[in-house]
Amino acid sequence: MKITKSLCAAAILASTMLAGLPANAQDAKQTTGKFYLGASAGVIIPSDLHVSATGGATGSGDFSFKAGAGGTLSVGYNVNDYVSAEFQGAYAHYDADKLKGSITIGSTVYSGTASLNGSVDLGLFLANAIVRPLGNQSAFSPYIGGGLGVAPYKLTNNSSGSTYSSADFALDATTGFDYAINNSFTLGLQYQFAWVNTAHNENIGATTIKFGDASAHLLTAKASYRF
Repeated sequence: MKITKSLCAAAILASTMLAGLPANAQDAKQTTGKFYLGASAGVIIPSDLHVSATGGATGSGDFSFKAGAGGTLSVGYNVNDYVSAEFQGAYAHYDADKLKGSITIGSTVYSGTASLNGSVDLGLFLANAIVRPLGNQSAFSPYIGGGLGVAPYKLTNNSSGSTYSSADFALDATTGFDYAINNSFTLGLQYQFAWVNTAHNENIGATTIKFGDASAHLLTAKASYRF
């Protein structure tokens, strides 16, 4: 599967980078109490988006999406050895895949799966708190964190060329690790879960279409510079 290959590629990349580090990297430490810049690239795996209909027609279904490419840029400040404040911008692009479900109109039930021809451009602007349980005074530094922000996005119908754009409230949770090459540079892997408050209703004649919230998983290889 493409998703599995992308995840394996990210893991192999990080392993290769770490395996190639010089022996004195074991003694490297991360700089504390200062700013840092980070950049990452990897794969985004969107969750299905649930939709339901009430009124003139009733039913429900799920939009599925293909895995896509994503990346982040971040700037942060080490408040102390264990806590950092971070601002992050992220961008991802992925394609719509299928709509699967059923709908009832009158006494007739229609069900099945339809292929979709569209794409999603997703942005994330987040303020995160990052906690390092082991501190950042050693070469290997795992972390967890989370925060909130806003997610602008654009939906494109590739068949008609029509687009729909909006921006909604977003939350995220993240975990990963950094490995210090020296006192300034780190490499690592990061997993991030993003939730976007896309739930809303649209009325089409006598039918109300209810869209659920969106979410996605982002796995990236990351490099940071501390100064």
